[in-house]
Amino acid sequence: MSKKRIPVFLDTEHEDALKELKTYLPVDEDIKDSPMIRYALLELLNRVRKEINFEKKVLDSLSLLEIMTNAKLEQDHTKIQELFSSDVYQEAVTMSKKVVRNKNYRFKNRKDESKKEEKKKVKSVQEDVKKERDFNDIVSQYLPK
Repeated sequence: MSKKRIPVFLDTEHEDALKELKTYLPVDEDIKDSPMIRYALLELLNRVRKEINFEKKVLDSLSLLEIMTNAKLEQDHTKIQELFSSDVYQEAVTMSKKVVRNKNYRFKNRKDESKKEEKKKVKSVQEDVKKERDFNDIVSQYLPK
């Protein structure tokens, strides 16, 4: 038996589908025979089925994870409410607020501190100027007037 190539006549819709299949699958551009087209279709169908199965598995695992987290949150809900109402939590919150207030107070008053430091620097510069006297000034202190 010899193999003959039988020309396959395709509609324009099928030609577009075949071109799209060729982009998805690593096959030759000059596919014209029906067995190759069937192979390409089956291969693409298998890939689509694998993707659908994978998506189903992912969605199932996500729904299971959601159910587990909801159950855990329902268990911990009472514990969280007890924590917020406890005295230790309230004391910690008030202490943190006090610390924040103190830091804000220090931050607001930094400008005044910097002004005081500048005044001290100016005074120290003036004292340095007084100390830098001439030789004549120093000697004149010890000479009788």
